[in-house]
Amino acid sequence: QNLFPRVRQVMEHPSYLRRMNAVQATALMATAMDVNSAQVEVLPILLEMHYDPVPNVRFNVAKGLGIVGTVFDRSVYQGQIVPILTLMENDPDRDVRYFASKTKELLSVAFEKST
Repeated sequence: QNLFPRVRQVMEHPSYLRRMNAVQATALMATAMDVNSAQVEVLPILLEMHYDPVPNVRFNVAKGLGIVGTVFDRSVYQGQIVPILTLMENDPDRDVRYFASKTKELLSVAFEKST
């Protein structure tokens, strides 16, 4: 209840290192939460952070989506995660493009196996 408003504050912190750590921590928290809470509380934060001005934060968003992606069902994966990763594949930064592509590929394989 009190945690996620504070996480949102850190996501707006001037230090990119704090924002990056918050992205990583948020993704890990999602794996320990029930799916509905993770979808309502965590996923929007991660998806929103793909706009961060610092490439290191953005590529950690891609990595984080790889961590949480398999927690959700196919409709969330296809409807929310894939579109963001697709946008990130066109990022000006090559590291962001790399991690977005890698994450998209790994999640695609994971979801193919689950059918």
